[in-house]
Parts: sequence; structure tokens; C-alpha cells
Amino acid sequence: MPKPNRVQIIKYGPPPPELPVFGKVKPEEVSFIGRTNYVASLEEKKFIFGIKRVDRRRHLYIIGKSGVGKTKLLELFIRQDITYNHGLCLIDPHGDVIEAMLNYIPKERIEDVCIIDPSDIDFPASFNPLANVDPLFKFQLTQGLIEVLHKQFGANWTPRLEHVFRFTCLALLDYPHATMRGMISMLTDRNYRQKVVEYITDDMVKRFFAIEFADWSEKFDTDAIIPLVNKLGQFLSDPLLRNIFGQKQNKIDISELMNQEKIILINLSKGRIGEENSSFFGSMFLTKIKQAGMERASIPQKLENTLLILQ
Repeated sequence: MPKPNRVQIIKYGPPPPELPVFGKVKPEEVSFIGRTNYVASLEEKKFIFGIKRVDRRRHLYIIGKSGVGKTKLLELFIRQDITYNHGLCLIDPHGDVIEAMLNYIPKERIEDVCIIDPSDIDFPASFNPLANVDPLFKFQLTQGLIEVLHKQFGANWTPRLEHVFRFTCLALLDYPHATMRGMISMLTDRNYRQKVVEYITDDMVKRFFAIEFADWSEKFDTDAIIPLVNKLGQFLSDPLLRNIFGQKQNKIDISELMNQEKIILINLSKGRIGEENSSFFGSMFLTKIKQAGMERASIPQKLENTLLILQ
């Protein structure tokens, strides 16, 4: 039987003078997480301390083995963000943190809560990442979608796959009725493709579908088109994801939710929707969150409104 780990404290030291301490800083600007354990004399007290929100905004990476308190630390952050009317976005691949946090939302903030749960078949969220995209960010969004699909293909990803998928995304971003299901139609349905080409504003993208794509042989179909159709079909054949990504309207405006300091809770429980679907859905949302962040880059005062928390 292995011996339990033991921690031996050699020396206590006073906390640094700049440590954010309860009572000396504005509580809405600090996330309190613990208490100091240094007492040099009877007059000294143990202080409640924390991490400034401005420091959290510069990124925080929490690691550790199971049972050491990573999730509880995140819960402390979330509960204080909610209490002081800050916005946040929590992506939870297990769902347990979200269920726990719902118990701590005060009545005055219930209207601020936005729960996105792809396993909810009765009220599916309408999420179309191709809808209403600012033309200035079309290429950034396309690159984000490429990274999502690259992750799903893994070692089977090829330059030809990326080439075809890039132009497919750019074409659909010009089409006012585009959906994720339209990606498959763009690659397999000539009539649909011709309809989309009429709306393309970029000459290079239009040339790709009018000349290069039309002249491809069956070999190119095998190398690029069929793998893309198979992978996209794998996700869209699932009714859960199809009900979410197959709609023309996009009712989840990440930028608006962040600007209004809403509480965004994304439940990606792997036990309910499967590990691959959870990964795909989460990657799509991260891409849109990244795009929303770039759109807000020109508004410095907005940057501190919403913090992204990944469980």
C-alpha cells in the first residue's frame, strides 16, 4: 500500500505588501480565493486575499491532479463575478459546474442568464456561425472554421482539404441564406452552388468555383470533396447538431451577450451528446467567441466586461 504524501512546512513568510487583501481593495475588482497563514505576533491577523480581475484578464491557467480543488477555485471566481454583476462565459464539458452554479444566481440576475445546451431537444438553440458576419472579419472566421475541422481530421488533414474548405466558407459567407448544411450542398449540388456563386463578391473565390472547381477530376473528388462531405455529414446527421447548426437564423449573438455582460453557460456534457460532438460544438463556439473578441478590440473599455472560463 503506497504511503500518503506528506507536506512539511519549513518556514512561514509574510504576504507581499501588494497582495490584494479584503478590506483594502474594492471587492468588485478582486476575486477572493483564500486566507494567509502567516502570523508573526499576536497583533497580526490572517488576511483574506485574492486575484485582481485585471490580472485574471491577462490569462490564468489552472492545473493539478484530480481532487486538489481546480473546479472549486473556478466556482469561487464564477460566484463572485455573478455577485458583482460582471459578465462571464463558462464552457463546461461535464455539466456539473453549470448545474451547481445555477443555485447561486440571485433573482436580480436571472434575466442575465443564457444557457446553451445542445442536448435540449425540446428547445434547440439556433446557432448559425455563417450568419451576419462583418465583412471585415470573414477571413478570420474562415481561418477559425478551418482550425475546427483540422482538429477533427487530425493527421488526415491535407492542404487540398484546406484549400477546398477555405473557398467553401468564403463563398457561403457572401450568401445571405447560408447554413452549415449548405457546406455539403456547396460541394455536391451544382444548382445550389450556382445559386451561391451569384452572390460572391470576391473575384478569386468566384473564379475558384467557376473554373478550378468545375474542372476537377474524380481523383480530386476522392482527395478532398468526399472526405469533407463525410466529416460534415458525420456531425450534421446527428439530429441534435442538425437542429442547432441547420437553421438560417442565428439567435445566439455572442458579441451582444458579451457587451451586455450576460452570464453565458455552455453545457457540453460528453455523457449527453458524445465526446466528438462536444468537441465540435465547443470548437465552433470558441471560434465565434474569438471573433467577438476581435470585433470588440476597438472598444477598450469593453474588454474587461466578460471573462471566459473553460472547465
